[in-house]
Amino acid sequence: DDPDNPRWVMVDVQAVQAVDPPVTLDEIKKTPELQNMVLVNNSRLSVQPVQPEEWRFILSMRGISL
Repeated sequence: DDPDNPRWVMVDVQAVQAVDPPVTLDEIKKTPELQNMVLVNNSRLSVQPVQPEEWRFILSMRGISL
């Protein structure tokens, strides 16, 4: 890997609150507001982007707000 042209990036993340119970893939797929998620339309990726508004909606499904 060339330090001047890196191919990989890394971020550190830390949970601030549990989502309990977890939101299931089935719930996400059945939720009209989340039908445009990459997870719903292209589930072949190992890591998938989640837009901020999608994440806020998923949290709201469990009564959590940021």
